[in-house]
Formats: sequence, structure tokens, C-alpha cells
Amino acid sequence: MQTRRAGPIDFAPDFSWGRWPSGEEITFTRSERLVLERLVQDAGRVVGRERLLDVLEEAGLESADRNVDFLINRLRRKLSDSARTPTFIRTQYGEGYAWIAAQTPAGADVANAFLAVGPVRGLPEQAGLAACAGDFCDELARRIQLSLVGGREVVVAYDYAPSRMTEGPQFHVEVTFAPGGRGLDAVVALYRDGVRVLHLSRYRVTDTDDRTLPQLRDAAQTVAQEVEGALWRSEAFVDSDLTPSDHSLPVRLHVATSPFAARETWVETRRRLRTVVSSSEDSQSRLLLALNIHSKYVKALTILPEQDFRAQDEDEMERLVLEALPGVQDNPSLVLMAAKLLYFLDRGYRSMALEIAEDAYARSTALASAYVAYGQFRMFEGDIPTALKCYERAMAIQAPEPMDFVKGYVEVLECTTYQAAGDWAGLARALDRLGRAQPEAVKRLSLLFRSPDGRLDTADFDRVLDSLDVATARGKLRWVTYVSGRLFVAPEHRRNVLGGVMSALVSRFGRDVVPQETRAVLRQAETV
Repeated sequence: MQTRRAGPIDFAPDFSWGRWPSGEEITFTRSERLVLERLVQDAGRVVGRERLLDVLEEAGLESADRNVDFLINRLRRKLSDSARTPTFIRTQYGEGYAWIAAQTPAGADVANAFLAVGPVRGLPEQAGLAACAGDFCDELARRIQLSLVGGREVVVAYDYAPSRMTEGPQFHVEVTFAPGGRGLDAVVALYRDGVRVLHLSRYRVTDTDDRTLPQLRDAAQTVAQEVEGALWRSEAFVDSDLTPSDHSLPVRLHVATSPFAARETWVETRRRLRTVVSSSEDSQSRLLLALNIHSKYVKALTILPEQDFRAQDEDEMERLVLEALPGVQDNPSLVLMAAKLLYFLDRGYRSMALEIAEDAYARSTALASAYVAYGQFRMFEGDIPTALKCYERAMAIQAPEPMDFVKGYVEVLECTTYQAAGDWAGLARALDRLGRAQPEAVKRLSLLFRSPDGRLDTADFDRVLDSLDVATARGKLRWVTYVSGRLFVAPEHRRNVLGGVMSALVSRFGRDVVPQETRAVLRQAETV
């Protein structure tokens, strides 16, 4: 169904309902719908009370439904609109009302625009904050438009997808909202030709859901001025290398840590990084090498033999991270990765890792990856609700390329979080979602995500168990202890993560299958 978009709300063609970005729907009575239709038909022009009353009377409505001012106030409440600083309906005192929200069909063609404000991601579920977000986008577009000359047009396109357009604006401003206390932050990225990043920063949009405060308009003005400056520099230095690009870092991180890369690619990446590290003081390369070593354990292996190279690898990771950390302080994404490695090493750095992770998370502009990394910290620390909310926010942003890469990873983290909490119903739902997207992954993971009482066992679980010998079973238990179980602070979370796989292996192979390090991690439990 083709809808009409005004601000952050999609309206039905007949205005019988509206839908916020969260999916929450607003329904309108017949009298409200008639008033909306009349106002929208004359958008931008004042419609007198008498004309609105005529519309209601012509429809044969009862007198109680023909109080125009009452209907307008009711509409404003439903739309979270303000009479003082309206987004949708403006009062013209002594005359009537005007519909002022800019309308575009969902997925509107923006090919002829000079600049699009969009895509817009992470719109809040809370209606008041969602309205603030819509106001911010509209005000940002208006302020940028005022600075342009020569008829160059700025449009707001919430669903703008540059990768799916053969023609489009030369510039677009991607806005990603992030909750911040009771208010809202926004990460704003200005792109040229769909790929080149000209400006990237994080801003405070509002401290409350009160749309009447000047803070929201001031924030839009600040962002617009910085976007204008970046546009000017782009025009002046169109062929220069002075403009920053964030593309090289994600690509390098992807190559260094991708779980989908062939082993030869992983080994070759490590060789190249060692060459760079040995011949330069580059901090990013040091951190990438540490991540590459870490990925061997969390993504390339599924068992750990009794004699392995963990101590040697941990020594190298520790040295690389500590050498790199001072040089990456200006990049919150890299600081988060460094904190994650220090936490994983568990060599007395946990408090420091948590402290620098909190700071980097608050500064990050790469919100999807920041949510994922921060969610893991909260999961291991026992803050299950925050961890799950972080994963949910990461998925909701739906940035195409990064989310294609991390979607499966986030779903596995969700499963681990539900398992740690002992929420077996939640784990079953998460496994079902993962299974619909990646059925082979669920088969492989059926042993690891087993509940202690076996309630989630499937035929896949039996086949995986039948494929193991005692040495492989012991190595698998050692591996899940190392990459996951030992990192949980709460003893009950350790038991929940390790208890299911351990009880299955003990039943099949006997108590000697449990390695000593697993016993040590579970020393506070009664399982062994």
C-alpha cells in the first residue's frame, strides 16, 4: 500500500491510521480523518474553522463530533504535536489551521535533489522522542536549504538507499539516532556520490522529549553549519585527499577478523600485518594483528587440544594492544576493540577495559559495531537486559554492508545471552530465528547451546554428539570454556553456558572428559 509520509509518520492514503517508525500505529476516528484530509488537501494554506465545520456537517456527523478545536487538540495529542512549535498542524489565531508537515510518498524519488537527508536509522520507539527525531531531520534539511543558492534542492528521505539508485543526489546526509539518557543523540555522516565520507560526528539532539525547547533547533543549526562547511570544502577541493574516509578501516577489520574468510586468507592477512608491524610504528596495524590472533580462537577453531599456543598468543596480543592503545585514542571503534581484547585476556585489565569501553561507547559514531561490542561487555558482566537491548539496537540500525557482516554474529550473541540467563524460552526463540536464516549454523551449534536438562535437544544434537570421540569432546569443552564460559562474572551464568554441553559429554564419555580448566571455572558450582 502506498502511504503518505509526514515527518517520521507514515499515513494511510485515507488517513484512517498512521504508523510511527517503531511500528506503533495510531488510529483516527471518522471525524479526525475528515479534518486531516481537508487540511492536507490545502497543505500550507490556512483552512478556516467554518470550512472544517462544513466538511463535518456534510458528512452527517453528530454535533458532538463537530467541535473543530476539540478535534484539532485530539489530533495533536495523537501525533505528539505541539501547538507552540508544531510539526503537523499550525494554528492561525482568529482564522483557522494549516497543515505544515512536508509530505512525500514512502520511497519518494529523490533523484533530482542536490542533497538528501537520509537514510534515517535508529528512530526511537517512544513517540515523543520519535517526533523530536522527525523535527530534527526536517529542521536540518530546512537549515541546509537556506544556505544553498541556484535552486539546489534538499529533501528528507527516511528510506533513501543510494546503493539501489542508478541516479540520485550528489550528496546525502545519513542520520542514525541513539538513545542517550532521557534524550537523544544523532550520528551524522555526509556522503558525496554515495560512498565518500566528507563529515562524520556525533551530536546531542535533545535531553528530553519536549519538542518546544530550543535545544533541538540549536542542534540542527550546529549540524547544518558543519555540513555546509564540509560541502564547501568538497566543492573547493573536489579532487583532493583532504576529506576523511571511514571505508578503509572497516575493510581492514573485515579482512583481519572475518569468520567467513578461508583459512589461507586469514594466514595471509596475519603475514602481511606482521610485515607492517615489524617495519613501522603504526598503531592500527598492531591492533589489527592482535584482533587477527584473537579471531583464530573465537572464529577459526572449535576445539582446543591439550597442548596449544594460547600462552604465547596471549603474550603477543597483550604486547600489541598495550603498544597500540595510546595511538588509537581518537578512534572510539578501535578503543572498543582494544578494550574487548584486554577483557578477553583477563590478565588484570578487566577494570581498565570496562572503563575505557564505557568512554569509547559514549563517543562512538559507528553505532552498530559499538552496540555489539558494548553488549558483549554487559553480557559478561551479568547485565543481561542491557546486552539484549544493545543487540536489538544494532540490528535495528540496519546499515546494509556492516549488518550483512555482523547479523549472524549478533544472533549467536543473543543465543549466548539467553543461555547465560537461563532463559530457555528466549534461547529457543533466538535459535529459531537463527535457524531460519542459517540452518547449517544451528546444526553445528546445537551441542553448545544445549540446556542442562536437554529440553532443546534435536536430531542435529544427536548427530553432532555421535561424531565426537573423547579427545575431540574434551577439546570442544576446553574451547567453549576459553572463548566464553570463563568470561562470565556470575557463577550461575558460567553454569548455564557450560552445564548443558558438559552434562551431555559426561553422559557419553564419563567425568574424565571434563578438562581441568573447565573444572576450575566451575569451582563454585555443584556440576562437577
